[in-house]
Amino acid sequence: MKTAFIYKSVLGATKKYATWFSSRIQADLLTFRQATDEKLGEYDMVIVASGTYFRWVPLVNYLEEHWGVLANKCVIAIAIGSVPADNACSIRAFERIPAEIRNRIKYFKLPGRFVSAMPTGEVKKENVQAVIDYIESLRCVRE
Repeated sequence: MKTAFIYKSVLGATKKYATWFSSRIQADLLTFRQATDEKLGEYDMVIVASGTYFRWVPLVNYLEEHWGVLANKCVIAIAIGSVPADNACSIRAFERIPAEIRNRIKYFKLPGRFVSAMPTGEVKKENVQAVIDYIESLRCVRE
């Protein structure tokens, strides 16, 4: 299954995760700018990742803009941020993805960098394991 890992990184955590993922699952690594509709057509699985920045979640806009091409692909969205997945802010960020897209993708929330004095998650390789396990389970089924 030809896979692309597409990301937007503002503070660096998403880029670090993207690099780890691309080497672990042999995915092509592309920024949002590089991953045009034409380029997306080359892939079976597309992983879209970005940080969460208060009310701005770049992966939401990316999914909406490219959904015409992504709708028939296996799509995984990964939000990276300092707030835990079960926090109301994280839930609202997930709900910003339109329901028709949200219902057809797999979504993960990973810890971002340490921000100010708030003890948050860290960017560690072991944080990616749940996503890797999910991707490997898909490959077993589809290949």
